[in-house]
Amino acid sequence: AGMTPDQLGAVGVTMGPGLEICLRVGYRAAAALATAHGLPFVSVHHLEAHVLTARQFEPSLRFPFLVLLVSGGHCQILLA
Repeated sequence: AGMTPDQLGAVGVTMGPGLEICLRVGYRAAAALATAHGLPFVSVHHLEAHVLTARQFEPSLRFPFLVLLVSGGHCQILLA
């Protein structure tokens, strides 16, 4: 993203469910970055993160909304 740690307000990382090894690698890297720079550390539910990205691309999207979540072994139709 072309940012330096002093430009960050916090470090966020997704947690399970998901592929445990992949999530663990990301978690450890994010925790190390937050600790090294004295930043708040925020964990986010992995599948919620996928669902909520819809709002990044469509800011006018309001709750509740219907979403098809297809992420590896997690395939669901949800009301968010």
